[in-house]
Amino acid sequence: MSFPVLSALLTTQGSQRVRERRSQDMKLCKRCSKEFEEPNTFSSPMEELGRLFLRSVKGDEVDDFCPECKKELGILNLLGFGK
Repeated sequence: MSFPVLSALLTTQGSQRVRERRSQDMKLCKRCSKEFEEPNTFSSPMEELGRLFLRSVKGDEVDDFCPECKKELGILNLLGFGK
C-alpha cells in the first residue's frame, strides 16, 4: 500500500522548511530577483569591474546584486555597452 499524497505532502513541507532556513541567510538580487548568498571566495575580474561600475552608479547598494549580475555588468561595461 503506497501513500503518494502523504509522500508528496512531506516532500513539500520539507522543501519549504529548507527554503525558509536558506532564506534567512540569503539576499534578493535587485536586478534579476534571484536569491543569492555572498561568496567568501575570490571574485573574478569581471565581477570586480561590475562592482566598480555599480559603486559609481548606485553607491552603497553594490551588495544588493548577485555575483552573476555583477559579472554581466562588468562584461557589458568593458565592452562599452554600459553607457
